[in-house]
Amino acid sequence: MGRPKSKEPKTKNIAVWVTQIEHDVISSKAYATALPLSSYLRHLGMNYRLKSKMDVIVVEELVNAKAELGRIGGLFKLWLVHHENGTTNLGSKSYRQIEEIVDELANKQNELLASASHLMNGCK
Repeated sequence: MGRPKSKEPKTKNIAVWVTQIEHDVISSKAYATALPLSSYLRHLGMNYRLKSKMDVIVVEELVNAKAELGRIGGLFKLWLVHHENGTTNLGSKSYRQIEEIVDELANKQNELLASASHLMNGCK
C-alpha cells in the first residue's frame, strides 16, 4: 500500500555531516520516538512536538497496573464474603482496617489513571 503522498512533496535534501558518536545518539533518539531519522531531524528543525514511544509503553503499563489493582480488589472482596461455617473470615483485620485497605486500593487506581492520562496529554 505504501506511504500516502503528501500535499507538498519533499523535494529538497539537507546533508549534515556528523561523527559516529553523534550519529549513534541521534539514531537512538529517533528510534525512541518511532520516527525515521530524517523525520526525527525534520521534527526537531521545525520545532514540532515529538512523542516518545516510551510514553505509550509506560501508559500501557500504568493501565495494566490499574487493572491488576482492580483484580486484587475483586479477590479481596471475594475473601471478605467467603463464609466458613456461617461466619465471615476477616482474619486479624477489623472492618475499619478493611475499609481503609479498600479505599487505598481505589485511591491507587485513581492515581494510576491520572498518571496515564497526564502522560497521554503530553504532561501539560
